[in-house]
Amino acid sequence: MTSRHVQQIKDLVITMDENILISDSGCNQIIININSFLIQTYTGTYFNIGGALQGLTASDLELVNDAFTLATLLDGEKVILKFNQALCDNDPYQTEFFPTAPATHSRYSS
Repeated sequence: MTSRHVQQIKDLVITMDENILISDSGCNQIIININSFLIQTYTGTYFNIGGALQGLTASDLELVNDAFTLATLLDGEKVILKFNQALCDNDPYQTEFFPTAPATHSRYSS
């Protein structure tokens, strides 16, 4: 049996003997790629995005929930990143993901 040293601040429970990072980037939306993330839930809802810059568009992006990826920091430490909700680019040749500025969009379901 293992035990954890925890501290509770209001409704937040913090483990004192683990390195856990919780971050809210404040992004209005983020586009991730299927090649770099393990996705728990596919919603079947798709979006076409028109970005803040002329010509920055993307289509057929599925809304997904609970997307995980492994990131390696500059010092070599590895951390698991979880995005609660994101738009997923299914292009197998795409190699990057990026947060986008507030954008206009159209929504449709498959």
